[in-house]
Amino acid sequence: MFGIISATPEIIDIKRGKEKGYACSIEFGANDVRTAWFFPGTGIDSAPVKGDIVICDYIGSDLVITNIKSQKPQAKSGEHHRYIRDGNGEIVGEYHFTQDGALSLKAKTPCVIELGANKIEAGESSLLFNGNLEVLQ
Repeated sequence: MFGIISATPEIIDIKRGKEKGYACSIEFGANDVRTAWFFPGTGIDSAPVKGDIVICDYIGSDLVITNIKSQKPQAKSGEHHRYIRDGNGEIVGEYHFTQDGALSLKAKTPCVIELGANKIEAGESSLLFNGNLEVLQ
């Protein structure tokens, strides 16, 4: 079943308070709004936002979100592309691992990338690196 998240998801405790997930209001049509549970995958801390198109299914009597439709699919086979969004769903940054293993990072505002004890600071027109930089070819 396809639906649209109709309100900002809430973090909730699940099953004796040992796990956390998101309670999401999903609109499936006029006057058909139901609560569905969303659990991010292992190693991912990411929440859906109002307006996301989702795919839901029932597990027993619980409605769960099984997938969140990509806003802008462009990854090729084997690639990994993630978007960072603000609370309104606007893309404000992204990272992309390509088929050859290259990594691309993009952000709309100045940002800091931490690599262990080293930092790369990217401003609007500058790049500062506080560690040893070795370029491998």
